[in-house]
Amino acid sequence: MEKKAVTEFDNIVIDFDRMELRRNGCIVPATALEFRLLKFFMENPAHAFSREELICAVWPLRERRSGRTVDNSILHLRQKLEQHPNCPTHFQTVRRIGYKFVPAVQGRLGTRYELSRHSELVSRGVTGFKLRRPIA
Repeated sequence: MEKKAVTEFDNIVIDFDRMELRRNGCIVPATALEFRLLKFFMENPAHAFSREELICAVWPLRERRSGRTVDNSILHLRQKLEQHPNCPTHFQTVRRIGYKFVPAVQGRLGTRYELSRHSELVSRGVTGFKLRRPIA
């Protein structure tokens, strides 16, 4: 089965054939490396990868970098695609491991992740944030 070249989640459309990224219908500039990283995450949703695994899977051998390079690349993706980059919904940090991509799962009460993230933030005493959808 052939994978489709266009991927959509939330308000983001990624066309891998055209190397085109849109958020809210507007084109977002992205590098070839960012497209490779996105494609890798799209092919492996909800799987946590170490920085080293991401480097081996995405970066060409001649361009291998440190774990900080991965951190910066994830930061750029969050800034370009996340509604709230400081509290990411899709490009999540997994403590002591690395990163994972979580596509939104729409439900009656909003995304499942959004609800669990809300509970986590409340339990840690974090205030001053808003959910994209109110919890009914």
